[in-house]
Parts: sequence; structure tokens; C-alpha cells
Amino acid sequence: MIIDNVLVLSDGQAITESAASANQLNFGEDGEGKGEGVPLKAKFVVEETFAACTSVKLSVQESEDNADSDDYEDIVAGRAILVAELVKGAEFELTLPPDFEQYLQAYYTVAGDDATAGKITSFIVSRQ
Repeated sequence: MIIDNVLVLSDGQAITESAASANQLNFGEDGEGKGEGVPLKAKFVVEETFAACTSVKLSVQESEDNADSDDYEDIVAGRAILVAELVKGAEFELTLPPDFEQYLQAYYTVAGDDATAGKITSFIVSRQ
């Protein structure tokens, strides 16, 4: 799979506590640049096996204004993935709705203790 670096949310980002992705994506105002008619999904790849936490919930959040991180809200969220499933090479996907605000970011919700290890790469791709 070819990944466009412009669509990368996290690139081997260490997830030790609940946090937003290192990158936020700008899809343009009024739906401009969202790839009309092309369904999109967020793909998450575990780059380092997780340890110590109970689970991690993966979500994609949207905002109409990137200036304030508190403005982001979930548009799609997955189940809490148990730490036993968060092994190197594991892949997870979330289908994005056809309409969303201008900015997107991933959000990782860590449950239980903070993770002592665990890295994720996430990116947006077409759902074909």
C-alpha cells in the first residue's frame, strides 16, 4: 500500500497515555478536498507491542477550527482494544462518515494504567 505522507496522523507515535495524534489534517473548507464520492477510512497499525495498560480505544475526531484542541469531537470511535490484541503488526480500521468538518485528528484513549510501551502509525486512505 502506498501512503501519502500528507494523510499521516501518527508516524510511530508512542502512546503511553490518552492523547491526540501528532498531526492534524486539513481537508479544506466546505468539503473541498475530501475526495467527493471516494469513501475514506482511518487505518491504525501497531508498530510496537503495548504493555501495562488495560486497553486502548481508537477514534477519529473532527473540528471546524484547528486553533483549539478542545474543539475536537469524535466522529467515529472503535471498541476498547485489549492490550493482548495490541501486538506489533496488528491493524485496525475505522470507516469515516461521508461528511466531516475541515480538520481531522486521531485520538487514543488509554484505559487502566498508563502504557509503558506501545507505538501506533495511523493514516487516512480510500476505502476500496
